[in-house]
Amino acid sequence: MCTAYFVTMIFFWYSFSSCGTHFSSFFDFAIWCKCRATVKSLTFSSSVTSRMVLHRSASTMALNWLSSIVKGHPHLQSSRLCYEIFEANVELSSILAEYGSLHLEFVYLSHVLKSPLFKKKVTKIRDVLDKAEKIQGLYPNFINADTGKWTLAYHMSLGALGDSFYEYLIKSWIQSGKKDEQARKMYWDASEAIRKHMVFKSKSGLTYIAELHSGTPDHKMGHLACFCVGMFSLQAVYEKTEEKKVGILIYCLLYLPPYFNFNFLNFSGFLPFQYFSRHGENGYILRPEVIEGFFYLWRLTGKSIYQEWVWDALTAIEKHCKVEGGYAGLHNVYDPTKGFDDVQQSFFLAETLKYGYLTFTDASIISLDEWVFNTEAHPLPIIN
Repeated sequence: MCTAYFVTMIFFWYSFSSCGTHFSSFFDFAIWCKCRATVKSLTFSSSVTSRMVLHRSASTMALNWLSSIVKGHPHLQSSRLCYEIFEANVELSSILAEYGSLHLEFVYLSHVLKSPLFKKKVTKIRDVLDKAEKIQGLYPNFINADTGKWTLAYHMSLGALGDSFYEYLIKSWIQSGKKDEQARKMYWDASEAIRKHMVFKSKSGLTYIAELHSGTPDHKMGHLACFCVGMFSLQAVYEKTEEKKVGILIYCLLYLPPYFNFNFLNFSGFLPFQYFSRHGENGYILRPEVIEGFFYLWRLTGKSIYQEWVWDALTAIEKHCKVEGGYAGLHNVYDPTKGFDDVQQSFFLAETLKYGYLTFTDASIISLDEWVFNTEAHPLPIIN
């Protein structure tokens, strides 16, 4: 714990020294990412060490974070970024996966600091989304922070821009000791809409979750969307009837890319960045989502096949991604000779290897009955 504490404090100091003690604007995407990750890391460290210095550090960072938020009508400007970065004709918007992925950390901060401020802020965000008119029961990825209305580009996705919002709904309910009825209802309604409007089957028989643009399917499923295996696994545990439990678990298995049959999928044993796509995006950047899904299935079912799949994945990473200075992503999983991207992503250590390790520990180690993982795989205690 001392090592983790020391590293976390260095990261905290670095973020403060480089950003200043008052962050001037969240329009700066780099500053946003750095502050968001630091608050989450500090919150995690404080939860496992019970050190008040980390409680205070996380609180200070979060307060500076809140002070930099421009006050908009729907209280959603914590992540107000110019979507022109991605698509020039879309208005300034806040992104669902950013402002919708704060609840676990801020609720925990309010709990340990006995201050309602942090929970109040994220509850306002949740209330706005709960009252907003849904598009086919789903939440578009972009919302106008001044009006609280969805932007004209109704883009729905369980991949980038939308993923962790849905994950945080069910995990917030679990974190609350299953008392957060608003989170429970929002999640179960959204889950039904996802399975009704976003699930498709390819000509070769692969089941996948597509993205939607104003109701029109965009037939691709990125690696990020594979987190839904873990999300639906958690849902299955809490379904009230055996029929529903089995039905949701079947969905989990349908989304597991075949081999999970690694041999069928590609040469190297990896999932491409796009699991199902027309665009030939064949890279792998050490992402954790597939292993994360196996971890949940192992913990929740006890079936050793999921440990075997994780072992196969880790073996493939060791064989094809290890380089002199660490591990790097592949440009093309079908042909590893295409080379590496020369980057060891931070989430490789924080998530990919963590979920891999926990798949081979006793289930009492960070038990899912006592802890809930945030979107960066940091465990936070369930509040009873």
